[in-house]
Amino acid sequence: MIFAPSFQVTEKQLGLRWILFVFLIVLLPLRLPAQTLTAPDGTTVTIQRDEYGVPHVIAQSETGVFFGQGFAIAADRLYQMDTYRRAGEGRLSEILGPGYLPLDQEARLYGYSDEERTEQFNVLSPEHQFMLSAYADGVNAYIDSCESNPSVYLPTQFQSYPLEEWSAHKTLAVVQFMAMRFGVFGGEELTRAVELEANGEDWFNENRPLNDPDAPTTIHEQTLHARPDMRPYHGVTVSDSAARALEQFHHEADLAALNAGLPPKFGSFAVLASTQKSESNGTMLFGAPQMGPPQQHATNTVAEVELDCPQFHVGGACIAGVPGVIIGRTESFAWTLTSGISDNSDIFILETEDATLSRYQFNGEWVEFDTLQHTIAVSGSSDRDFTVTRSLHGPVVASDPDDLQAYAEARTCWESESDLVTALYDVWHASSLEEVNEAVEDNTLSFNLFYADISGNLKYHHIGRYVDRSDAVDPRLPRLGDGTEEWSGFLPFDELPHADHTDQDYFVNWNNKPAVWWDNGDNVPWVGSNHPVNNIDVYIAPRSPLSFNDLADVPEAINDVGSWMQAVDFGTADQALNILPPGQSGFVDIQGNPSPHKTDQWPLHQDRSYKPWVFDAEYTAPHQPVDASPLDQGFMLHPAFPNPFNEIASVSVTLPFETEMTLSLYDLLGREVERIAEGLFTEGRYMFTFYGGDLPSGVYLVRARFGLYGILGQKIVLMK
Repeated sequence: MIFAPSFQVTEKQLGLRWILFVFLIVLLPLRLPAQTLTAPDGTTVTIQRDEYGVPHVIAQSETGVFFGQGFAIAADRLYQMDTYRRAGEGRLSEILGPGYLPLDQEARLYGYSDEERTEQFNVLSPEHQFMLSAYADGVNAYIDSCESNPSVYLPTQFQSYPLEEWSAHKTLAVVQFMAMRFGVFGGEELTRAVELEANGEDWFNENRPLNDPDAPTTIHEQTLHARPDMRPYHGVTVSDSAARALEQFHHEADLAALNAGLPPKFGSFAVLASTQKSESNGTMLFGAPQMGPPQQHATNTVAEVELDCPQFHVGGACIAGVPGVIIGRTESFAWTLTSGISDNSDIFILETEDATLSRYQFNGEWVEFDTLQHTIAVSGSSDRDFTVTRSLHGPVVASDPDDLQAYAEARTCWESESDLVTALYDVWHASSLEEVNEAVEDNTLSFNLFYADISGNLKYHHIGRYVDRSDAVDPRLPRLGDGTEEWSGFLPFDELPHADHTDQDYFVNWNNKPAVWWDNGDNVPWVGSNHPVNNIDVYIAPRSPLSFNDLADVPEAINDVGSWMQAVDFGTADQALNILPPGQSGFVDIQGNPSPHKTDQWPLHQDRSYKPWVFDAEYTAPHQPVDASPLDQGFMLHPAFPNPFNEIASVSVTLPFETEMTLSLYDLLGREVERIAEGLFTEGRYMFTFYGGDLPSGVYLVRARFGLYGILGQKIVLMK
């Protein structure tokens, strides 16, 4: 169905804004011709675009829906996703020239090699590997179209350099780049230490407070929790020139990112309203991620998409190059995210043996640094060598050879940035607040999660992995890296700031402090009572009941907009609106003709208006019960034997009732290398034997698809 706003038109809302609403409601039911694809698992995928070019991907399997999303988003944003992955890999200079070296060096410093991304992919669950691989297959299917018919499908930017095949590793690079910009905070301890030495302790505590109780908070409860007194600072002097060099390094990288059209670190805002607060007696959610100001002729940072397969049905905003939806809704709940801005990285001071950064002192012994040698290709110039030096704490981000010091940055999300994507995979499959909580528990990045559902539940949770600061080492200042001030662990998920509809009847956030007892870190983001979140609070607080029109008017009330906005009311009217400022598509063909969906939402954006959210039952696929996984229903994929195997292996499945089943062997790129069994099987246990003698040694995936009831998989190792 198409969710439309109620028409309680006020005088302010007359004119173009509501004329557009009526116009859209008449036009949106019209359907453009659908595109039909065949996924790697042989299932059918349909891509139906609405009047604004938003792809609605309907598939018979999870593999199909991610394949279809990869194809559809590549059709709209192939150049953008390529730019994002190059930013994550540190390869922008290769196409844009020497001005982008600082950004590439930053990516190499804090990022990973191709070999490390392969290791990160290999430890993912089979389901998550299939997700990334199926998405990559969809992107590559579109790239095949570009190569076979470039005049129609090839984006104009790729006339100057060749297309590269997409892979799961490229998706990981995009995720890691976005994580650095929106989920990692801190790393400013060197600057704080220089300030302390220059200005004294009184000035430091007044201007860089550990906690400012006057800063506005999302959780209303105003009780400060007891904490141990901070240990006296160890007193090691930090090089002023090293601190300034690190600041300049990040500043130059940020400028390069801005020039490349990459999303800057920005703000995001959100509103939750309970059944007691809302006019409809249903929960309400407003979400507005801000990832750069919208521009008429620019490609938006996020794209809108709807994904529907038997296992889940979700719609909302996605990142080009990354499968799934990062912010949006299912049939029973909606969620949004804002950056948490909590300190999740620390600088450690290392004592070096000499000025060459060969060894450093740790637990009374000299430990060798690890070094990674990079060669960065630069368009129009010679290649540049770049050396990354790593310690046990993380990469060395600055050094002071005269004083035999190196400064290493440790991040709580190191090598686990993709945990947010795998957590969201579980969110799409969730059927309750409890399951959403379980899904996001292992996320390592700093975010605020806002949740509202059709059953009347609200939840706000400050999520991420944060250092347990009970050791009383001041988080504003660098730690000693000699083993005496190591991290003692991380805070349990249940001890992070959180509240629900039983605690308060509304929540507002604009990247502000989560709770009064939650401390600042070295980035000291929450100081002073004059925070823009007050503008949202002043608007929402007195409106009881809060109408859906009130909710949708939040951007106008605060004179700001997001990169994508959603307003959802789970009350009696089931109302939902959204808007993607211009740039759903960034496609321009090699003749210079842009997609009509590059600018067609600009009038709505200018008028701070919306379109009805097309979350359409007409599109939907048959769904299995959301609370029944294949294991819950009695399906089993038993361990393959032997594992590892040399040439021949066997695998057994148990079926609780008659169903179609496909049993296949896949490589780690998601390609089916052998169809082991296929057909209609009656209830019982079956054993199948397969031959791998013609395949290269490596890790493979055995996957069983049980009709529409779900998929089970396991890894198996071929070792010759």
